[in-house]
Amino acid sequence: MGSFFKPCDCTRPSRCPHAYTIRFRDARGKQREEAGYRTQDAAVERLTELYADRKKTSPSVAEAAW
Repeated sequence: MGSFFKPCDCTRPSRCPHAYTIRFRDARGKQREEAGYRTQDAAVERLTELYADRKKTSPSVAEAAW
């Protein structure tokens, strides 16, 4: 599906104020990153949304879009 993480070196990452970043593969298979998610739930929700969109899009449509 994808992954979410905080790109900081804080000793307690669950309590630090830094935003989450998500990493995923788009419909064409290219790796992408999006940053700026304040909560873990927001990051997971966005990954779920991206995954659902990817499942709906056929590979031929994705190739034509790029």
